[in-house]
Amino acid sequence: MGGLRLTSFFGVDINGVGDWVGFGMFRVSITSLMMFYVPIYGAILYKYRDGGFMALCKALLWLILPVFITFRIPSLGVAVIMMISMLMELTVAIWKGWFQLPVKKTIIVLGLFLAGLPVLLLAAMYAFHMLAVYQEARIRSYFTASGDAYYMTSMLHKFNENISFWGNSGNDVLEGLPEFLDGSR
Repeated sequence: MGGLRLTSFFGVDINGVGDWVGFGMFRVSITSLMMFYVPIYGAILYKYRDGGFMALCKALLWLILPVFITFRIPSLGVAVIMMISMLMELTVAIWKGWFQLPVKKTIIVLGLFLAGLPVLLLAAMYAFHMLAVYQEARIRSYFTASGDAYYMTSMLHKFNENISFWGNSGNDVLEGLPEFLDGSR
């Protein structure tokens, strides 16, 4: 995994993206190579089979580290695919009893932890001003119902008030659009 960071120095630049590695006449994206880590993670889980809580913590560390590196390359799409795939592997391993822990309780706690972790990280990043100014403004607008970013949210709420999921709602949706969007006026 340390070699992944070296691509920023020695990687080939193709169309402005520098995370390509050359093997002779072939060029391969390092993020594509990272997808090979998903089956390797299955082998790591097998290594920690019959372990307890510490083995589960080590398995989680082996899950988080490559996802973080892939996120920093940056390749958010590959990072999300890897994380979901490896979480499914981990859940199946727990469900099959590979860890000496209560199955249902472990899966529930793991799910709550991993669902709450992004919320806590975002809150910490917002509190310590680690986000860009526009990102902080966007977050504030969702919670305070004010600001420039809230305009779009309020317009969407207005459109959704009387729209039915099936059939005709009887409302003319185009009459609520601003004039520059409606070409008939």
